[in-house]
Amino acid sequence: YGELRVNALKQADGDRISNGVIEFSLSDWWGITSRATATRTISQMLKKGTRASYRHAFETYLKKGYLSMDENGYVDIISISEIPEDEQCRTWVCYDAYGHLDTRGVDAWDYVRIMRITGLCYQCGYISLEECLDQCLPIAQRLQKEYGSFEEIFESYIYGYQFWKNDSDDDRIYFYRRAAGEAVENIQSEYNTELVKDWE
Repeated sequence: YGELRVNALKQADGDRISNGVIEFSLSDWWGITSRATATRTISQMLKKGTRASYRHAFETYLKKGYLSMDENGYVDIISISEIPEDEQCRTWVCYDAYGHLDTRGVDAWDYVRIMRITGLCYQCGYISLEECLDQCLPIAQRLQKEYGSFEEIFESYIYGYQFWKNDSDDDRIYFYRRAAGEAVENIQSEYNTELVKDWE
């Protein structure tokens, strides 16, 4: 019994440390420190997020002449050297992401992060498990509807990271691509599995 009690206390201490790290991360990165700030931040991300900036930038680069679109919706890009250095990365992301995923180019970056933040908010006790699941289900359904495969979701997530970071050479991009490939190999469920609420 003594050994079990010691192990239980160690586990409890580990959980407290883990939650402390998560709380600090939510506070430092997102300003989330309570239920109110959690729900407000998640709501703001659902309404806008990086995807809105991506669409605005795409339209801006068309107007500036960095990008062009023909009558069939095919997008082309001028020589990178003709684009101001501080706009080169995002212009290229807009071109490449639109070519592969059109207006959905970076949506997964927002949606995946919202689900992650929601899960962390539950873990810290800011929202209940049911609230967490109720929040994540429609987002997962939206991802499934917008994209044709897990690979497309990962691709959009990486485009979103590049656009948000404004750095195409960031080492984390390599890590994300490698992790995405490994994740796809390990996913057992069918992509088109019906996502329904099965909790009370």
